Amino acid sequence: MSVTNVLAIDCEMVGSYNKNLLARVSIVNQHGSTIFDEYVKPTSTVTDYRAFVDKKWKLENGRDFSLVKNQVANLIQARILVGHSIHFDLEVLQLSHPESKRRDLAKYNRLQ
Repeated sequence: MSVTNVLAIDCEMVGSYNKNLLARVSIVNQHGSTIFDEYVKPTSTVTDYRAFVDKKWKLENGRDFSLVKNQVANLIQARILVGHSIHFDLEVLQLSHPESKRRDLAKYNRLQ
């Protein structure tokens, strides 16, 4: 379970009125090994659990957003980040990451 220079990220979200809240963050290394996978305690009232209806208890017992945000920031710093529509994941995490270090599958024309 080692951190490599290339990491793939995916965030799952729930709805709170008209905004998204972070529900889960998963990160794997370039070998496909999971290095981070955490449920996140909602920071405000959840109005739409989406795919998490049966996992509501996991969110309620999840880790604090600020702690998860800081851990993810430390993991991805200076690394290449792979994902689909990464800007949404970074937005819900309230993080930035250099465009030069992003590999967004939604923008990769061979997959379209």
